[in-house]
Amino acid sequence: MIKNVIFDVGMVLVDFRWKALMKDLGFSDETAAILGKELVMSPLWNELDLGIQKEEEVIAKMRQNLPGFDRETQLFFDNLVDIVESYPYAKGWIHELKEAGRKVYLLSNYPKSLFEKHEKEKFDFLEEVDGKVVSGFVKMAKPDPAIYKKLLETYGLNPEECVFLDDREDNIRAAEALGIRGILFTDYETARHKLEALL
Repeated sequence: MIKNVIFDVGMVLVDFRWKALMKDLGFSDETAAILGKELVMSPLWNELDLGIQKEEEVIAKMRQNLPGFDRETQLFFDNLVDIVESYPYAKGWIHELKEAGRKVYLLSNYPKSLFEKHEKEKFDFLEEVDGKVVSGFVKMAKPDPAIYKKLLETYGLNPEECVFLDDREDNIRAAEALGIRGILFTDYETARHKLEALL
């Protein structure tokens, strides 16, 4: 029996809207493509998620890869509060699961300082969840089995009583290897139906 629903955050509960943010900031398509490649799509962004290196050191490395874009890079980092928006269904979905007697947890790769910023200003659903493990705080990241075990151990969860929703297949496979049911998130309606079928 599934008692616990574990959600990824980005692209499951919130829109990771970095392209839209760059458009909002007035960047040309060419500039947005360059910044996207060297910032968000760079392996260095994964280092921000992981949280082992100091964030300012990682960002300095990013800047080195963007000569001539100092103003744009600064503008982007100054406006990171708007890089996500909660999906309209997020809070209500979690609330419904809670009303039905399920526990709800978050397991997310997320830079520490950015999560702290967004939990205050963007995550209207956070008050509904029973617990969370976030990569930047624990210095481990999906799909490393250690971060899944951290969540299970922290909250005393039985993996066979858990289902995990994530938009990345490698993260789902890692969960399933530990005995957690997995649902690859592609869109809300499909994921909702798959989850209801399990519950």
